[in-house]
Amino acid sequence: MSARFGSIRYNTSMRYFRSSTLLAIVAFIAANAMPFVFGENLNLFSLLLFYWLETAVIGCYNIMKLAIIKESYAAKAVRNFAASWIIALGLYFIFLMVFTQLIPGLEREFPTLKVTLLIFFSYAGSHGVSFWQNFIGKREYKSTTAKEQIKAPAGRLLVLHFAIVIGALVFGGRLSSTIALRLFITLKTLIDLDAHFKEHAVAAKRSQRDFNAPRSDKG
Repeated sequence: MSARFGSIRYNTSMRYFRSSTLLAIVAFIAANAMPFVFGENLNLFSLLLFYWLETAVIGCYNIMKLAIIKESYAAKAVRNFAASWIIALGLYFIFLMVFTQLIPGLEREFPTLKVTLLIFFSYAGSHGVSFWQNFIGKREYKSTTAKEQIKAPAGRLLVLHFAIVIGALVFGGRLSSTIALRLFITLKTLIDLDAHFKEHAVAAKRSQRDFNAPRSDKG
C-alpha cells in the first residue's frame, strides 16, 4: 500500500515538474533573478514597480493567447480582457502609490528608464519563451477555451501579489537592506515558479482529458 502511494506521489511530482519546458524554466528564473544585478542600488519601491510591470507583460501575452484560440467568443474575449486588464493595471498602480506611502521608512525612488527597459525586456523574453514553448509548442491552445483563458492569469497573479503586498507590509522599511531584498526576491520567485508549474500542469491535464475523450464517428 505504501509503495503504491509512493508511486502515485512520484508520478504526480513528475507531472508537476514536467508541465513546463526546461528552457521556459531557465528563462523564468533568469528574469526573476535580474533585480539581483542592481545590488545596493535596488530598493523595495522599484521592485514593486517591476512586479507591476511584469503583470502588464502577462496581460499582453494573455491577449495573444486569446487571439489564437479558435472559437466564436474569442474576438469578444480579447476586447473584454484588454479593457478590464488596462483598468486593473491602472487601479493597481494607484494602490501601489498609496500603499508605499504607508510603509514606514520606505524611500520612493523610481528606477531609471534604462533599468526599467532592461527589466521589461527580461520579463517579456521569459514569458515569451513560455508562450512559444508551452502554449504554442505543447498546443495548450487546443485544449482551452476563451473563457478558461480569461481566468488563467487572474488566480496566479492574485496569489502572487497578495504575497508580495503582505511581505512588504510585514517587513516594511527593513526591506531597505540588500540581504532582506534578496530574500524577498527569492520568496517571490519560488511562489511564482510554483504557480507557473501549476498553471501548465492544469493545461496538461486538460490536454490529456481531451485526448481520452470518446470521439464520435462521423459519416
